[in-house]
Amino acid sequence: MPALRLTDRELTTAVAQLDRPDDTRDPDATATLRVVARAIVRVELRRSFGDAVVELRAWADEHEAVTGRVEGEDIELRRAPREALPPALVRAAGLAGGPGADGHDGRSPLPVSASALLAARDHLRTGDRAAAAAQLRAAQDVDAALSVADTIRNSFVVQGSWSDADGEWHAGTVAALDAGPGGWWSFVPGATDGALEPTDADALSARLVRLIP
Repeated sequence: MPALRLTDRELTTAVAQLDRPDDTRDPDATATLRVVARAIVRVELRRSFGDAVVELRAWADEHEAVTGRVEGEDIELRRAPREALPPALVRAAGLAGGPGADGHDGRSPLPVSASALLAARDHLRTGDRAAAAAQLRAAQDVDAALSVADTIRNSFVVQGSWSDADGEWHAGTVAALDAGPGGWWSFVPGATDGALEPTDADALSARLVRLIP
């Protein structure tokens, strides 16, 4: 199905005007916008690779889904069958094709926040190990925490909301960072004193799919 490219404002306006008669409106674009308008599932994904960021939005009704890749001020919308949405999110989060369940390799939770770990990574990349260690002083094993920080490849945050049969909306969040040989670690976005929990690609994929009931 062809892509539809709009800005945020254009998308909001187009959805609001769907019920107005317009003989010039493209039927395929109308079908895409109708999925957005009547969505019972909404998802926002943000994945960071160092300084690079990928953003994806998604909507789904009972039968179809629309993914929206954010590129600057524009959103490129593509419609697909609803069953295509879960694997699309798994791929966008960087979970497809990598190691699956790893049993967590006996790893213990790290009593540091994701923001502290990412800040430590940035200090390590400039060669300032002392500043990196200071960021991770809450960890029982600072050297182990530094090892994880040094191997972080990317991180993602996915926020989803969905409507149940009674029309009540629910929300959920999945967030994790990929430390390569250090494994996957899940975290609570915005937490300043929470712990990073060891996890794996299979477990994270399952959590993502549960955002699309």
